[in-house]
Amino acid sequence: MITPLGTDTRTPVLTDDDVAALVDQRDAIDAVRRILRSAHRGHAHVIAKSMAAWDGPSTAHTLGAVDEQSGLVAFKNWVNTPRGASAILTMFDATSGELLTAMSAGRLGSLRTAATAAAATDVMADEHADVVALLGTGRQAYQQMIALTVVRTINVVRVWSPDATRRDEFVQRVRADLGIRAVNCPDRWARSCRHRPNCSPASSKPAT
Repeated sequence: MITPLGTDTRTPVLTDDDVAALVDQRDAIDAVRRILRSAHRGHAHVIAKSMAAWDGPSTAHTLGAVDEQSGLVAFKNWVNTPRGASAILTMFDATSGELLTAMSAGRLGSLRTAATAAAATDVMADEHADVVALLGTGRQAYQQMIALTVVRTINVVRVWSPDATRRDEFVQRVRADLGIRAVNCPDRWARSCRHRPNCSPASSKPAT
């Protein structure tokens, strides 16, 4: 039996631009903290991930979660192919089964991933930590930096990636946009740090 959507069947569909306008990184961190607390209390439950593959590298994925505390059910679905990829999140009312909204999950995924790292950093890093070591300058790296500035006052970020040109571009962007002293670290620095945790904020004070 299909549950009707209600008197207004126009379910809101949000684009990445809509998500960016409605949610900032601090909002995302607060939301991640709430859902982690809910999971700890036994109110939030994961719906196991499922995946299918075809035609070589093409894959389709789905996963979800139920949060009884907020009364919401969410599913994320995405498809990766050699010609492109896209992702969508749908949200339902856990009591009525009503579809509440659907949204592009690109920007949302970036915010959530960075928020999870920032929430963990806030709990585990020294409260006076102000130096970050960032290994890699991929598409998620800049959002990670923004998220870390929400939970800590970052004075220095030491950046390494295997591509020297991208590394330099990232350093310049952090300096210009975030006003943080960014240091371009060569390969020899990364080799000396290969056994240390990635993206791990450290105190600027010497270890004793």
